[in-house]
Amino acid sequence: WMLPGFTLSKIVSKLKDAEGIVLAHHGLVVWDESSEKCLEKTHLAVAKADRFLDSLSVKPAAAFDHGDMPQSELNELLLQLRKKLGKKQILRTDRRLQQIASRKDCATVVAASASSADHMLRIRPKSALIDISAPAESIESYQNDYAQYFERNKANIQPGYSSHGNDPKVLLVPKVGAITTGNSLNESLMLADIAFHTHSVAARVIDSFGEADTIPESEIFGFDYWPMELFKLASKPAPAKFAGSIYVVTGAGSGIGRGIALELARLGASLTLADLDEKGLEEVASVFREKKFLEPLLIAGDQSKEDVVSKTLNETIAQFGGLDGVVINAGIGVSDNLEELSLEKFRTGLDINLTSAFLMTKGAMQILRKQGLGGSIVYIASKNAFAPGAGFGGYSVTKAGMLQLMRIAALEGGSV
Repeated sequence: WMLPGFTLSKIVSKLKDAEGIVLAHHGLVVWDESSEKCLEKTHLAVAKADRFLDSLSVKPAAAFDHGDMPQSELNELLLQLRKKLGKKQILRTDRRLQQIASRKDCATVVAASASSADHMLRIRPKSALIDISAPAESIESYQNDYAQYFERNKANIQPGYSSHGNDPKVLLVPKVGAITTGNSLNESLMLADIAFHTHSVAARVIDSFGEADTIPESEIFGFDYWPMELFKLASKPAPAKFAGSIYVVTGAGSGIGRGIALELARLGASLTLADLDEKGLEEVASVFREKKFLEPLLIAGDQSKEDVVSKTLNETIAQFGGLDGVVINAGIGVSDNLEELSLEKFRTGLDINLTSAFLMTKGAMQILRKQGLGGSIVYIASKNAFAPGAGFGGYSVTKAGMLQLMRIAALEGGSV
């Protein structure tokens, strides 16, 4: 192995009759007259390597724990991890690495996985191994190990730069797979793709030959704190105001809710949009795509039903890894004078305007308290809560109730 640069170029200049080179612990480099021919050569070389590995007569059995973690347990774990990491970010679950994350020798696989520039630049030297019985301690262990790694190598860093921070980017969880972090699902998916390829390569090497190693730590640090990459990081635009933040907006299919959803998306938030009107949700989602906002999670259903609210919140955690706030906007108008207002109409208004607000408040407060990062609960009330008008008694009562609900939520949840 050697760092790509002038020294490697001098060596390669003497290999003009070769088809390419294999750079130890890194990968394959080929050359030809066109990119198409280079791609063809790459495929041929990879296929030849595959045939060789498949021909090995003895392959050590990779022992791993079978079974899946129930989604309810995974949601609780995601909240614990987000709390320990201590920042608003997306935690995306990727099942492709479930078998590797559940291996008895997963630590050995991880130690041998720093085999590409993308891995070292974007994931750091290693992924974090999470003990599901002690997730917070697992994060602390990774953070301490990274801090020590930085101290051992910091003499090699360029003047004016400091540590990236000690938090992991990829977390391997038995019975789950990989949990990757980022400001969006797209960013987290990119890390998952890299981790899947590098960890899969390391696992196959170990299963084929019994052991594997990687480049020296000092070389890994050289990639981790590569001057050109440090310059790019320092020069990149600041993230959007709500990048990494996760919000639920109810009544998002039209009107005020739709406007709020579009503004939050413009500011970089990851959103769950909930509404009874499925068509309205699809229309809003199409606007998101037109404006190149982050793809929202859509939940169609009656938010006055407890199971629908539970589904909305649980699927939000499963999709994005946590929750930072809710905008409680679902509601309907309830007109008629009191003497003419039917009990059925009155109760429908209470359910949609107030019961839904209570259920979402209750569920959101429970999640935000577990997560420990604070959060926001925004209520879309009405001037009718303060100055009711004749003929809108049923509506005014529900909005006045929402106002009191908001005050109680502030009293009971202000410490969250």
